[in-house]
Amino acid sequence: AVTTNGTLTLGQATTYGAVTLGSTTTIDSSGVNGAIDFASTVNATTAGGQGLTVSAGTGAVTFGNAVGGTTALASLTATGGTITLDAGVSTDGGQTYNSAVTLGNTLTLNSNVNATANGAIDFAAAITGGTHSLTLTSGSGAQTLSGITTSGNLTLTTTGTVTLDAGSYTITGGATPYVFGAVTTNGTLTLGQATTYGA
Repeated sequence: AVTTNGTLTLGQATTYGAVTLGSTTTIDSSGVNGAIDFASTVNATTAGGQGLTVSAGTGAVTFGNAVGGTTALASLTATGGTITLDAGVSTDGGQTYNSAVTLGNTLTLNSNVNATANGAIDFAAAITGGTHSLTLTSGSGAQTLSGITTSGNLTLTTTGTVTLDAGSYTITGGATPYVFGAVTTNGTLTLGQATTYGA
């Protein structure tokens, strides 16, 4: 178990046990494209007080356990060759995933744990869900997707804007047809099922 503070620049692939953020922390291995693996939990010291930025270049980023599950982070930003989420993420602020995401389990991403943060949740690349379902909860915070393929379901809970950027949207574990609420669209959306908009 470690407590982190400030910017950690890594010269190799690194695996962490349980992490507590002592202050807002950046973990950066992009200079060597080293994989960063959080094999255990990641928590803030105080709820909503400390955020985490992870940058691995083309190295893989893996969150193997809950992030903010005990004490919510202020925010989470992750960049890598791929990002794997094996458990839920809880923040009192924004979540940004700058690379393709693979779901290792059915999980929830909540950016509004304290019910006042209303953080945005932004996926800049596609999500591969396998058989797993994904729930996004952001209060009035915006949600942005760039495609998702899953035989599970996708649940989007927000009173804010939902933006569907170009990508493939195949969601076969939900309603038939799959129902999006009010959305903003950009580019080409390739659908893998019957779809209703604006319901």
